[in-house]
Amino acid sequence: MVIIWLIALARLLFHIYFNNRYGYFRDEFDYISCGDHLAWGYVDQPPLIPFLIHMNRAILGDSLRSIRFIPALASSLLVVQTAVIAREFGGRRFALLLSAIAVVIAPQYLSNGSLLGTNCLEPNLWMGCAYFAILAVKRAGTEKAHHCWFWFGVVAGVGMQEKYSIAVFGFGIVIGLLLTAQRPCVNSSATAAFKRYSLSIPSRALRTVMGSSRSPRKTSTPFGSAVDASCLRTKARTLAPRLASSMITCDPMRPVPPVTRIFIPNPP
Repeated sequence: MVIIWLIALARLLFHIYFNNRYGYFRDEFDYISCGDHLAWGYVDQPPLIPFLIHMNRAILGDSLRSIRFIPALASSLLVVQTAVIAREFGGRRFALLLSAIAVVIAPQYLSNGSLLGTNCLEPNLWMGCAYFAILAVKRAGTEKAHHCWFWFGVVAGVGMQEKYSIAVFGFGIVIGLLLTAQRPCVNSSATAAFKRYSLSIPSRALRTVMGSSRSPRKTSTPFGSAVDASCLRTKARTLAPRLASSMITCDPMRPVPPVTRIFIPNPP
């Protein structure tokens, strides 16, 4: 793996040296502008890239090399990720070296490392999800498989803040596993997660939303605790008038929260 890290470092230095040969791309101005107006979401993109470029400019400045440092770093780490996945598939030194070289010379990844955009982190996040899915399949039936699916979800969640297309990848992974002989590893993990969290989390969430000082009555189930239905009906009768009152008395000119601006770009 030392050779793989050296190849990745060489690629990073290559991008850093040559990334000032092409002027600012129009999309880069968009990300820089969004970074100057941080929000939880934008009309055309999630918030991660504007946040990263905001932090990057604060540390490294506004030069072309600094603006494109994140793409260069992500493109270089992609070499290591590829070799790690090749090793999980049983590849040895030659396979790792061949896969790393293939990524280094791939035109698409050379382009991703030269321009700031939502595509620059997308391969890293997709491959991160693929890596944890591979580990989960290899460790199916053990507690470590649940941990792998947990980290799969974490990486996918970060990816949703970078580009929404990762949802298609996650959907494809799940469907692909369910349609093959590997479906037990998905079913067992999902069943264990459901038994552990499905009935306990709603109970806590309801107590928070209802805002009651007294905890709702619970009934014992084989999978955990559940809220008593009669208590929920009482709370619903109490909460419904409050919700209706708040909807009638709300101010239509109140500023729209940043997340809402995704759907309402220009509120009245």
